[in-house]
Amino acid sequence: VTAVLLVFLFTGCSQTPEKPDPKPSVDPDIVRAASMMDNGEYGAAALLYRDLAARATDPAVRTGFLQDAAEASRQVEDWDGVRSTLQQLQVMVLTPYQAFQQRLLQSEVLLHERNTTTALDLLSVPPPCHVRVPEKPVVHIPRIARQPREVPLHPLVFAV
Repeated sequence: VTAVLLVFLFTGCSQTPEKPDPKPSVDPDIVRAASMMDNGEYGAAALLYRDLAARATDPAVRTGFLQDAAEASRQVEDWDGVRSTLQQLQVMVLTPYQAFQQRLLQSEVLLHERNTTTALDLLSVPPPCHVRVPEKPVVHIPRIARQPREVPLHPLVFAV
């Protein structure tokens, strides 16, 4: 009798249900898009981030994907892609950091369009004091700003 009980006990213990994986599975497209960004495949990454944003049900996640798409488009100087993504972001609720990033992208598009006054107006508003700026900011100089051209000096430059 004791042997039978031990057999049932060990048999029951060996059939314990498996615990579900505590880590949620990550969409492989998210990993692929990040890898594309790391490898400099910005155009393809922008398309994939737009697709991920379209599939996202959580507005905060959608916002993040749209900002990633705008940044990837900026990297390949796809200004139409940046503009269309920024239009989608205008109706989203943004964190202070995301709003700051959006202003930076908008000002860069305006600089590309040679609308410097409006771009400077956007940049005249400082970021909120609790926005954490990356330690090593990435500076992107638009192609038009890299082209040498003569710029008249302001009269105050000569007053010094």
